[in-house]
Formats: sequence, structure tokens, C-alpha cells
Amino acid sequence: MAYPSTTWVAPGTDGRLEVFAVGSDHDGGQSLWHRWQTTSVDGWSDWFSHGAPPDAAGLRWSPTVAAGADGYLEVFVVGDDLQPDGLGSGGALHRTSQTTRNGGLSHWRSYPTGGPNLFGSPAVVRSADAHLQVFGLGDDGALWHMWQTAPNNGWSQWVSHGAPPGLVLNSAPSVAAGEDGRLDVFIVSQEAALWHIAKTATNGGWSDWVSHGSPSGVLFGSDSTPVVGYSADGRLELFVVGNDGRLWQMRQTVPNGGWSGWRSHDAPSGMKFLRCRPAVAPGLDGRLELFLVGDDASLWHLRQTGSNDASSQWFSHGAPAVAGLVGSPAVAPDADGEMQVFVIGTDGALWQLSQTGPSGGWSQWFSHGAPEGTSLLAAITTG
Repeated sequence: MAYPSTTWVAPGTDGRLEVFAVGSDHDGGQSLWHRWQTTSVDGWSDWFSHGAPPDAAGLRWSPTVAAGADGYLEVFVVGDDLQPDGLGSGGALHRTSQTTRNGGLSHWRSYPTGGPNLFGSPAVVRSADAHLQVFGLGDDGALWHMWQTAPNNGWSQWVSHGAPPGLVLNSAPSVAAGEDGRLDVFIVSQEAALWHIAKTATNGGWSDWVSHGSPSGVLFGSDSTPVVGYSADGRLELFVVGNDGRLWQMRQTVPNGGWSGWRSHDAPSGMKFLRCRPAVAPGLDGRLELFLVGDDASLWHLRQTGSNDASSQWFSHGAPAVAGLVGSPAVAPDADGEMQVFVIGTDGALWQLSQTGPSGGWSQWFSHGAPEGTSLLAAITTG
């Protein structure tokens, strides 16, 4: 069974969605904000602040949320020790977790022990043994890894997987558990190529670094964070935006097997996609649905027309009448199986688009606003 990694929105144990975002107040102070469904349909709580970790100078990158074996949500965010010139120098990994099912969150805990300063958003997945696994980009250019030592329990020390020989890594990672439970991690290097490291067995060691390069004439940058989805037949599907503004795809040729070459999903004429992490998730029929923001500040949507590979034409959901859209969207199914898409607007508010039926039509844009006196920051993974 494949256990998908998540971004900044996830369902709780009862299927109600919970959304997390970083907000900045008028004085520049940053906090983690949280809103959740009060019913399985369309009721929502007020915005609630979890503040900031006491030892973090700032928050810059989007949080990552995942469910543990008991269904309790765990939220991870990397601190950013901002320098006077505005450049980030990285920081520790900070974690807060639900203390009861669908309930409140714990105090912040930090995990700098024995590890590096991290840079960008972490990647989190639940492995076949039900342990959460966390991966992050170190400011030393290496991939770092920490994991639960038992389901819903303690944490290991940080372990470095290094980097490809002679290179440094410079994007946020993406991680997925394949059909056989082995973990696959993908990340972009300084040479603008995609690299891959994987478990050699479910509970075994790790492979050497393998390069998947990049399409001819195309570069992947530090902001080209890949995302991995699952086709209905168990194959992993990877998507990343290149410096040409196109969406590029690579897929397993068989479940748990080798990988195809690069395939382009050209952007609609006259526009390019932002080099941010796409959002991807399977619908009730198993077909993947993918969402991206374009340089026209609109949300674009691509879906599989078959259960495995063929894709439809791009469809634009536009943008709210009062704002453009920025950053990486997030997508998750609600308790009814209908896809819910979230993205931050240029007005600093959270906007939502909802399927009106499983694999069906779509609603108008709905605004969740922003906490009073606060602007929500566009979801970014590095940059």
C-alpha cells in the first residue's frame, strides 16, 4: 500500500479538512495559523494562531502536515533566522501535533540535535511500518532524514544522506512510499538536474544517488520542487516545472520499477507556469488531478483521461475577481471524496475551490479571508 506525502492541508480522523499557513502581521511578526472544517460539508472555524516556535527567529516556508498511525495530525515547519539583508540562513525543524483526535495542538518541539540548519519546507511520509519519516534540505547542501522510532512515539537523531558526488542539493525534497513500501526521495541539485535516492528494501538501506537529469535544454532550479503522485495501478508519477515554464513528467514504467524519460505538458499558449511545487491527488476514480498557478495569476488544472497515463487539455479556473493567485496550491479530498483546492491570493487571503460532485464540476472561488491584522504568505518550499 502506498502512503502519500502531504503538504499544508490534510483530513483529520473524521475526514474534516485542516489547513495550516504562515501569516505575517503589520509589525513583521510571523505565526502559524490554522483553520478547520466544523462540518464535513462547508462549515469552517475561525482562524486560530499557534504562534511561532520560541527559538525561531522567523517563519518563511510553508508548513507540512501529515497523519500519524493513530490519525493524529503532525505539523512540521522550518524556522528561518533572517539576516539584515533579508536572506535566510536556515533553522531548526519545529513540530507541533494533535493531542486528541480532531483536537488541539501541543506546544512546539524543536529538533536541531545532531543535525544541520535546514532550508525550505520538509517532506513527510508515513512508511509501511507506520512510522513518520521526515526529510529536509540542509544548508550544507545535503539531504537530512529523521524518523519516528515507533508508531506515534519518539524520534531518531538526524542522519545525513549526503549529496551526489561533487554536488550540492538546492531544492526542497519530495518523498513517496511505493507500492512495495520502499521510500523514494527526489530533489534538485545545483547543476539543475533531478536526483533520486531510494530504499533498497522496505526496512533496508539506501541506494546510491541516481540522476534523472533534466529535459534537453531545460533547467530545474531551487524553486522547482518536485511532487509525486500515485497512478491507479500503483506507479509513481513525478511532476516538476522547468525554467521554460512547462510542466514536466516522469513516471515509473511498472510499479516499483524503472523510470521513463521526460514528457512535457506544454503550458497554454502565451503563458508559463510558476516554478513552484504543483499539487496532485487522485480523485475517487483513481485518476490524478493536478493544479498549478500560471504567470497570469490563475489556477490551471490537468487531469488524467485514463487510469494511468493519458492527460486532458489544460483547463483554467481563473482567479478570484478581487485577487490574483500566488505560490503553490494544496489539494485534498473532503469526507465526501470531492476535491478541495486551496491557494493564497495576492490579497493575503486563503481562497478555496471545491468540486461540486465526485469527479464533477467546480464551485466559484470562496474566500476564507485572513486573520485580523495578518496577511497569509504564499505557500513556498524554497526560494
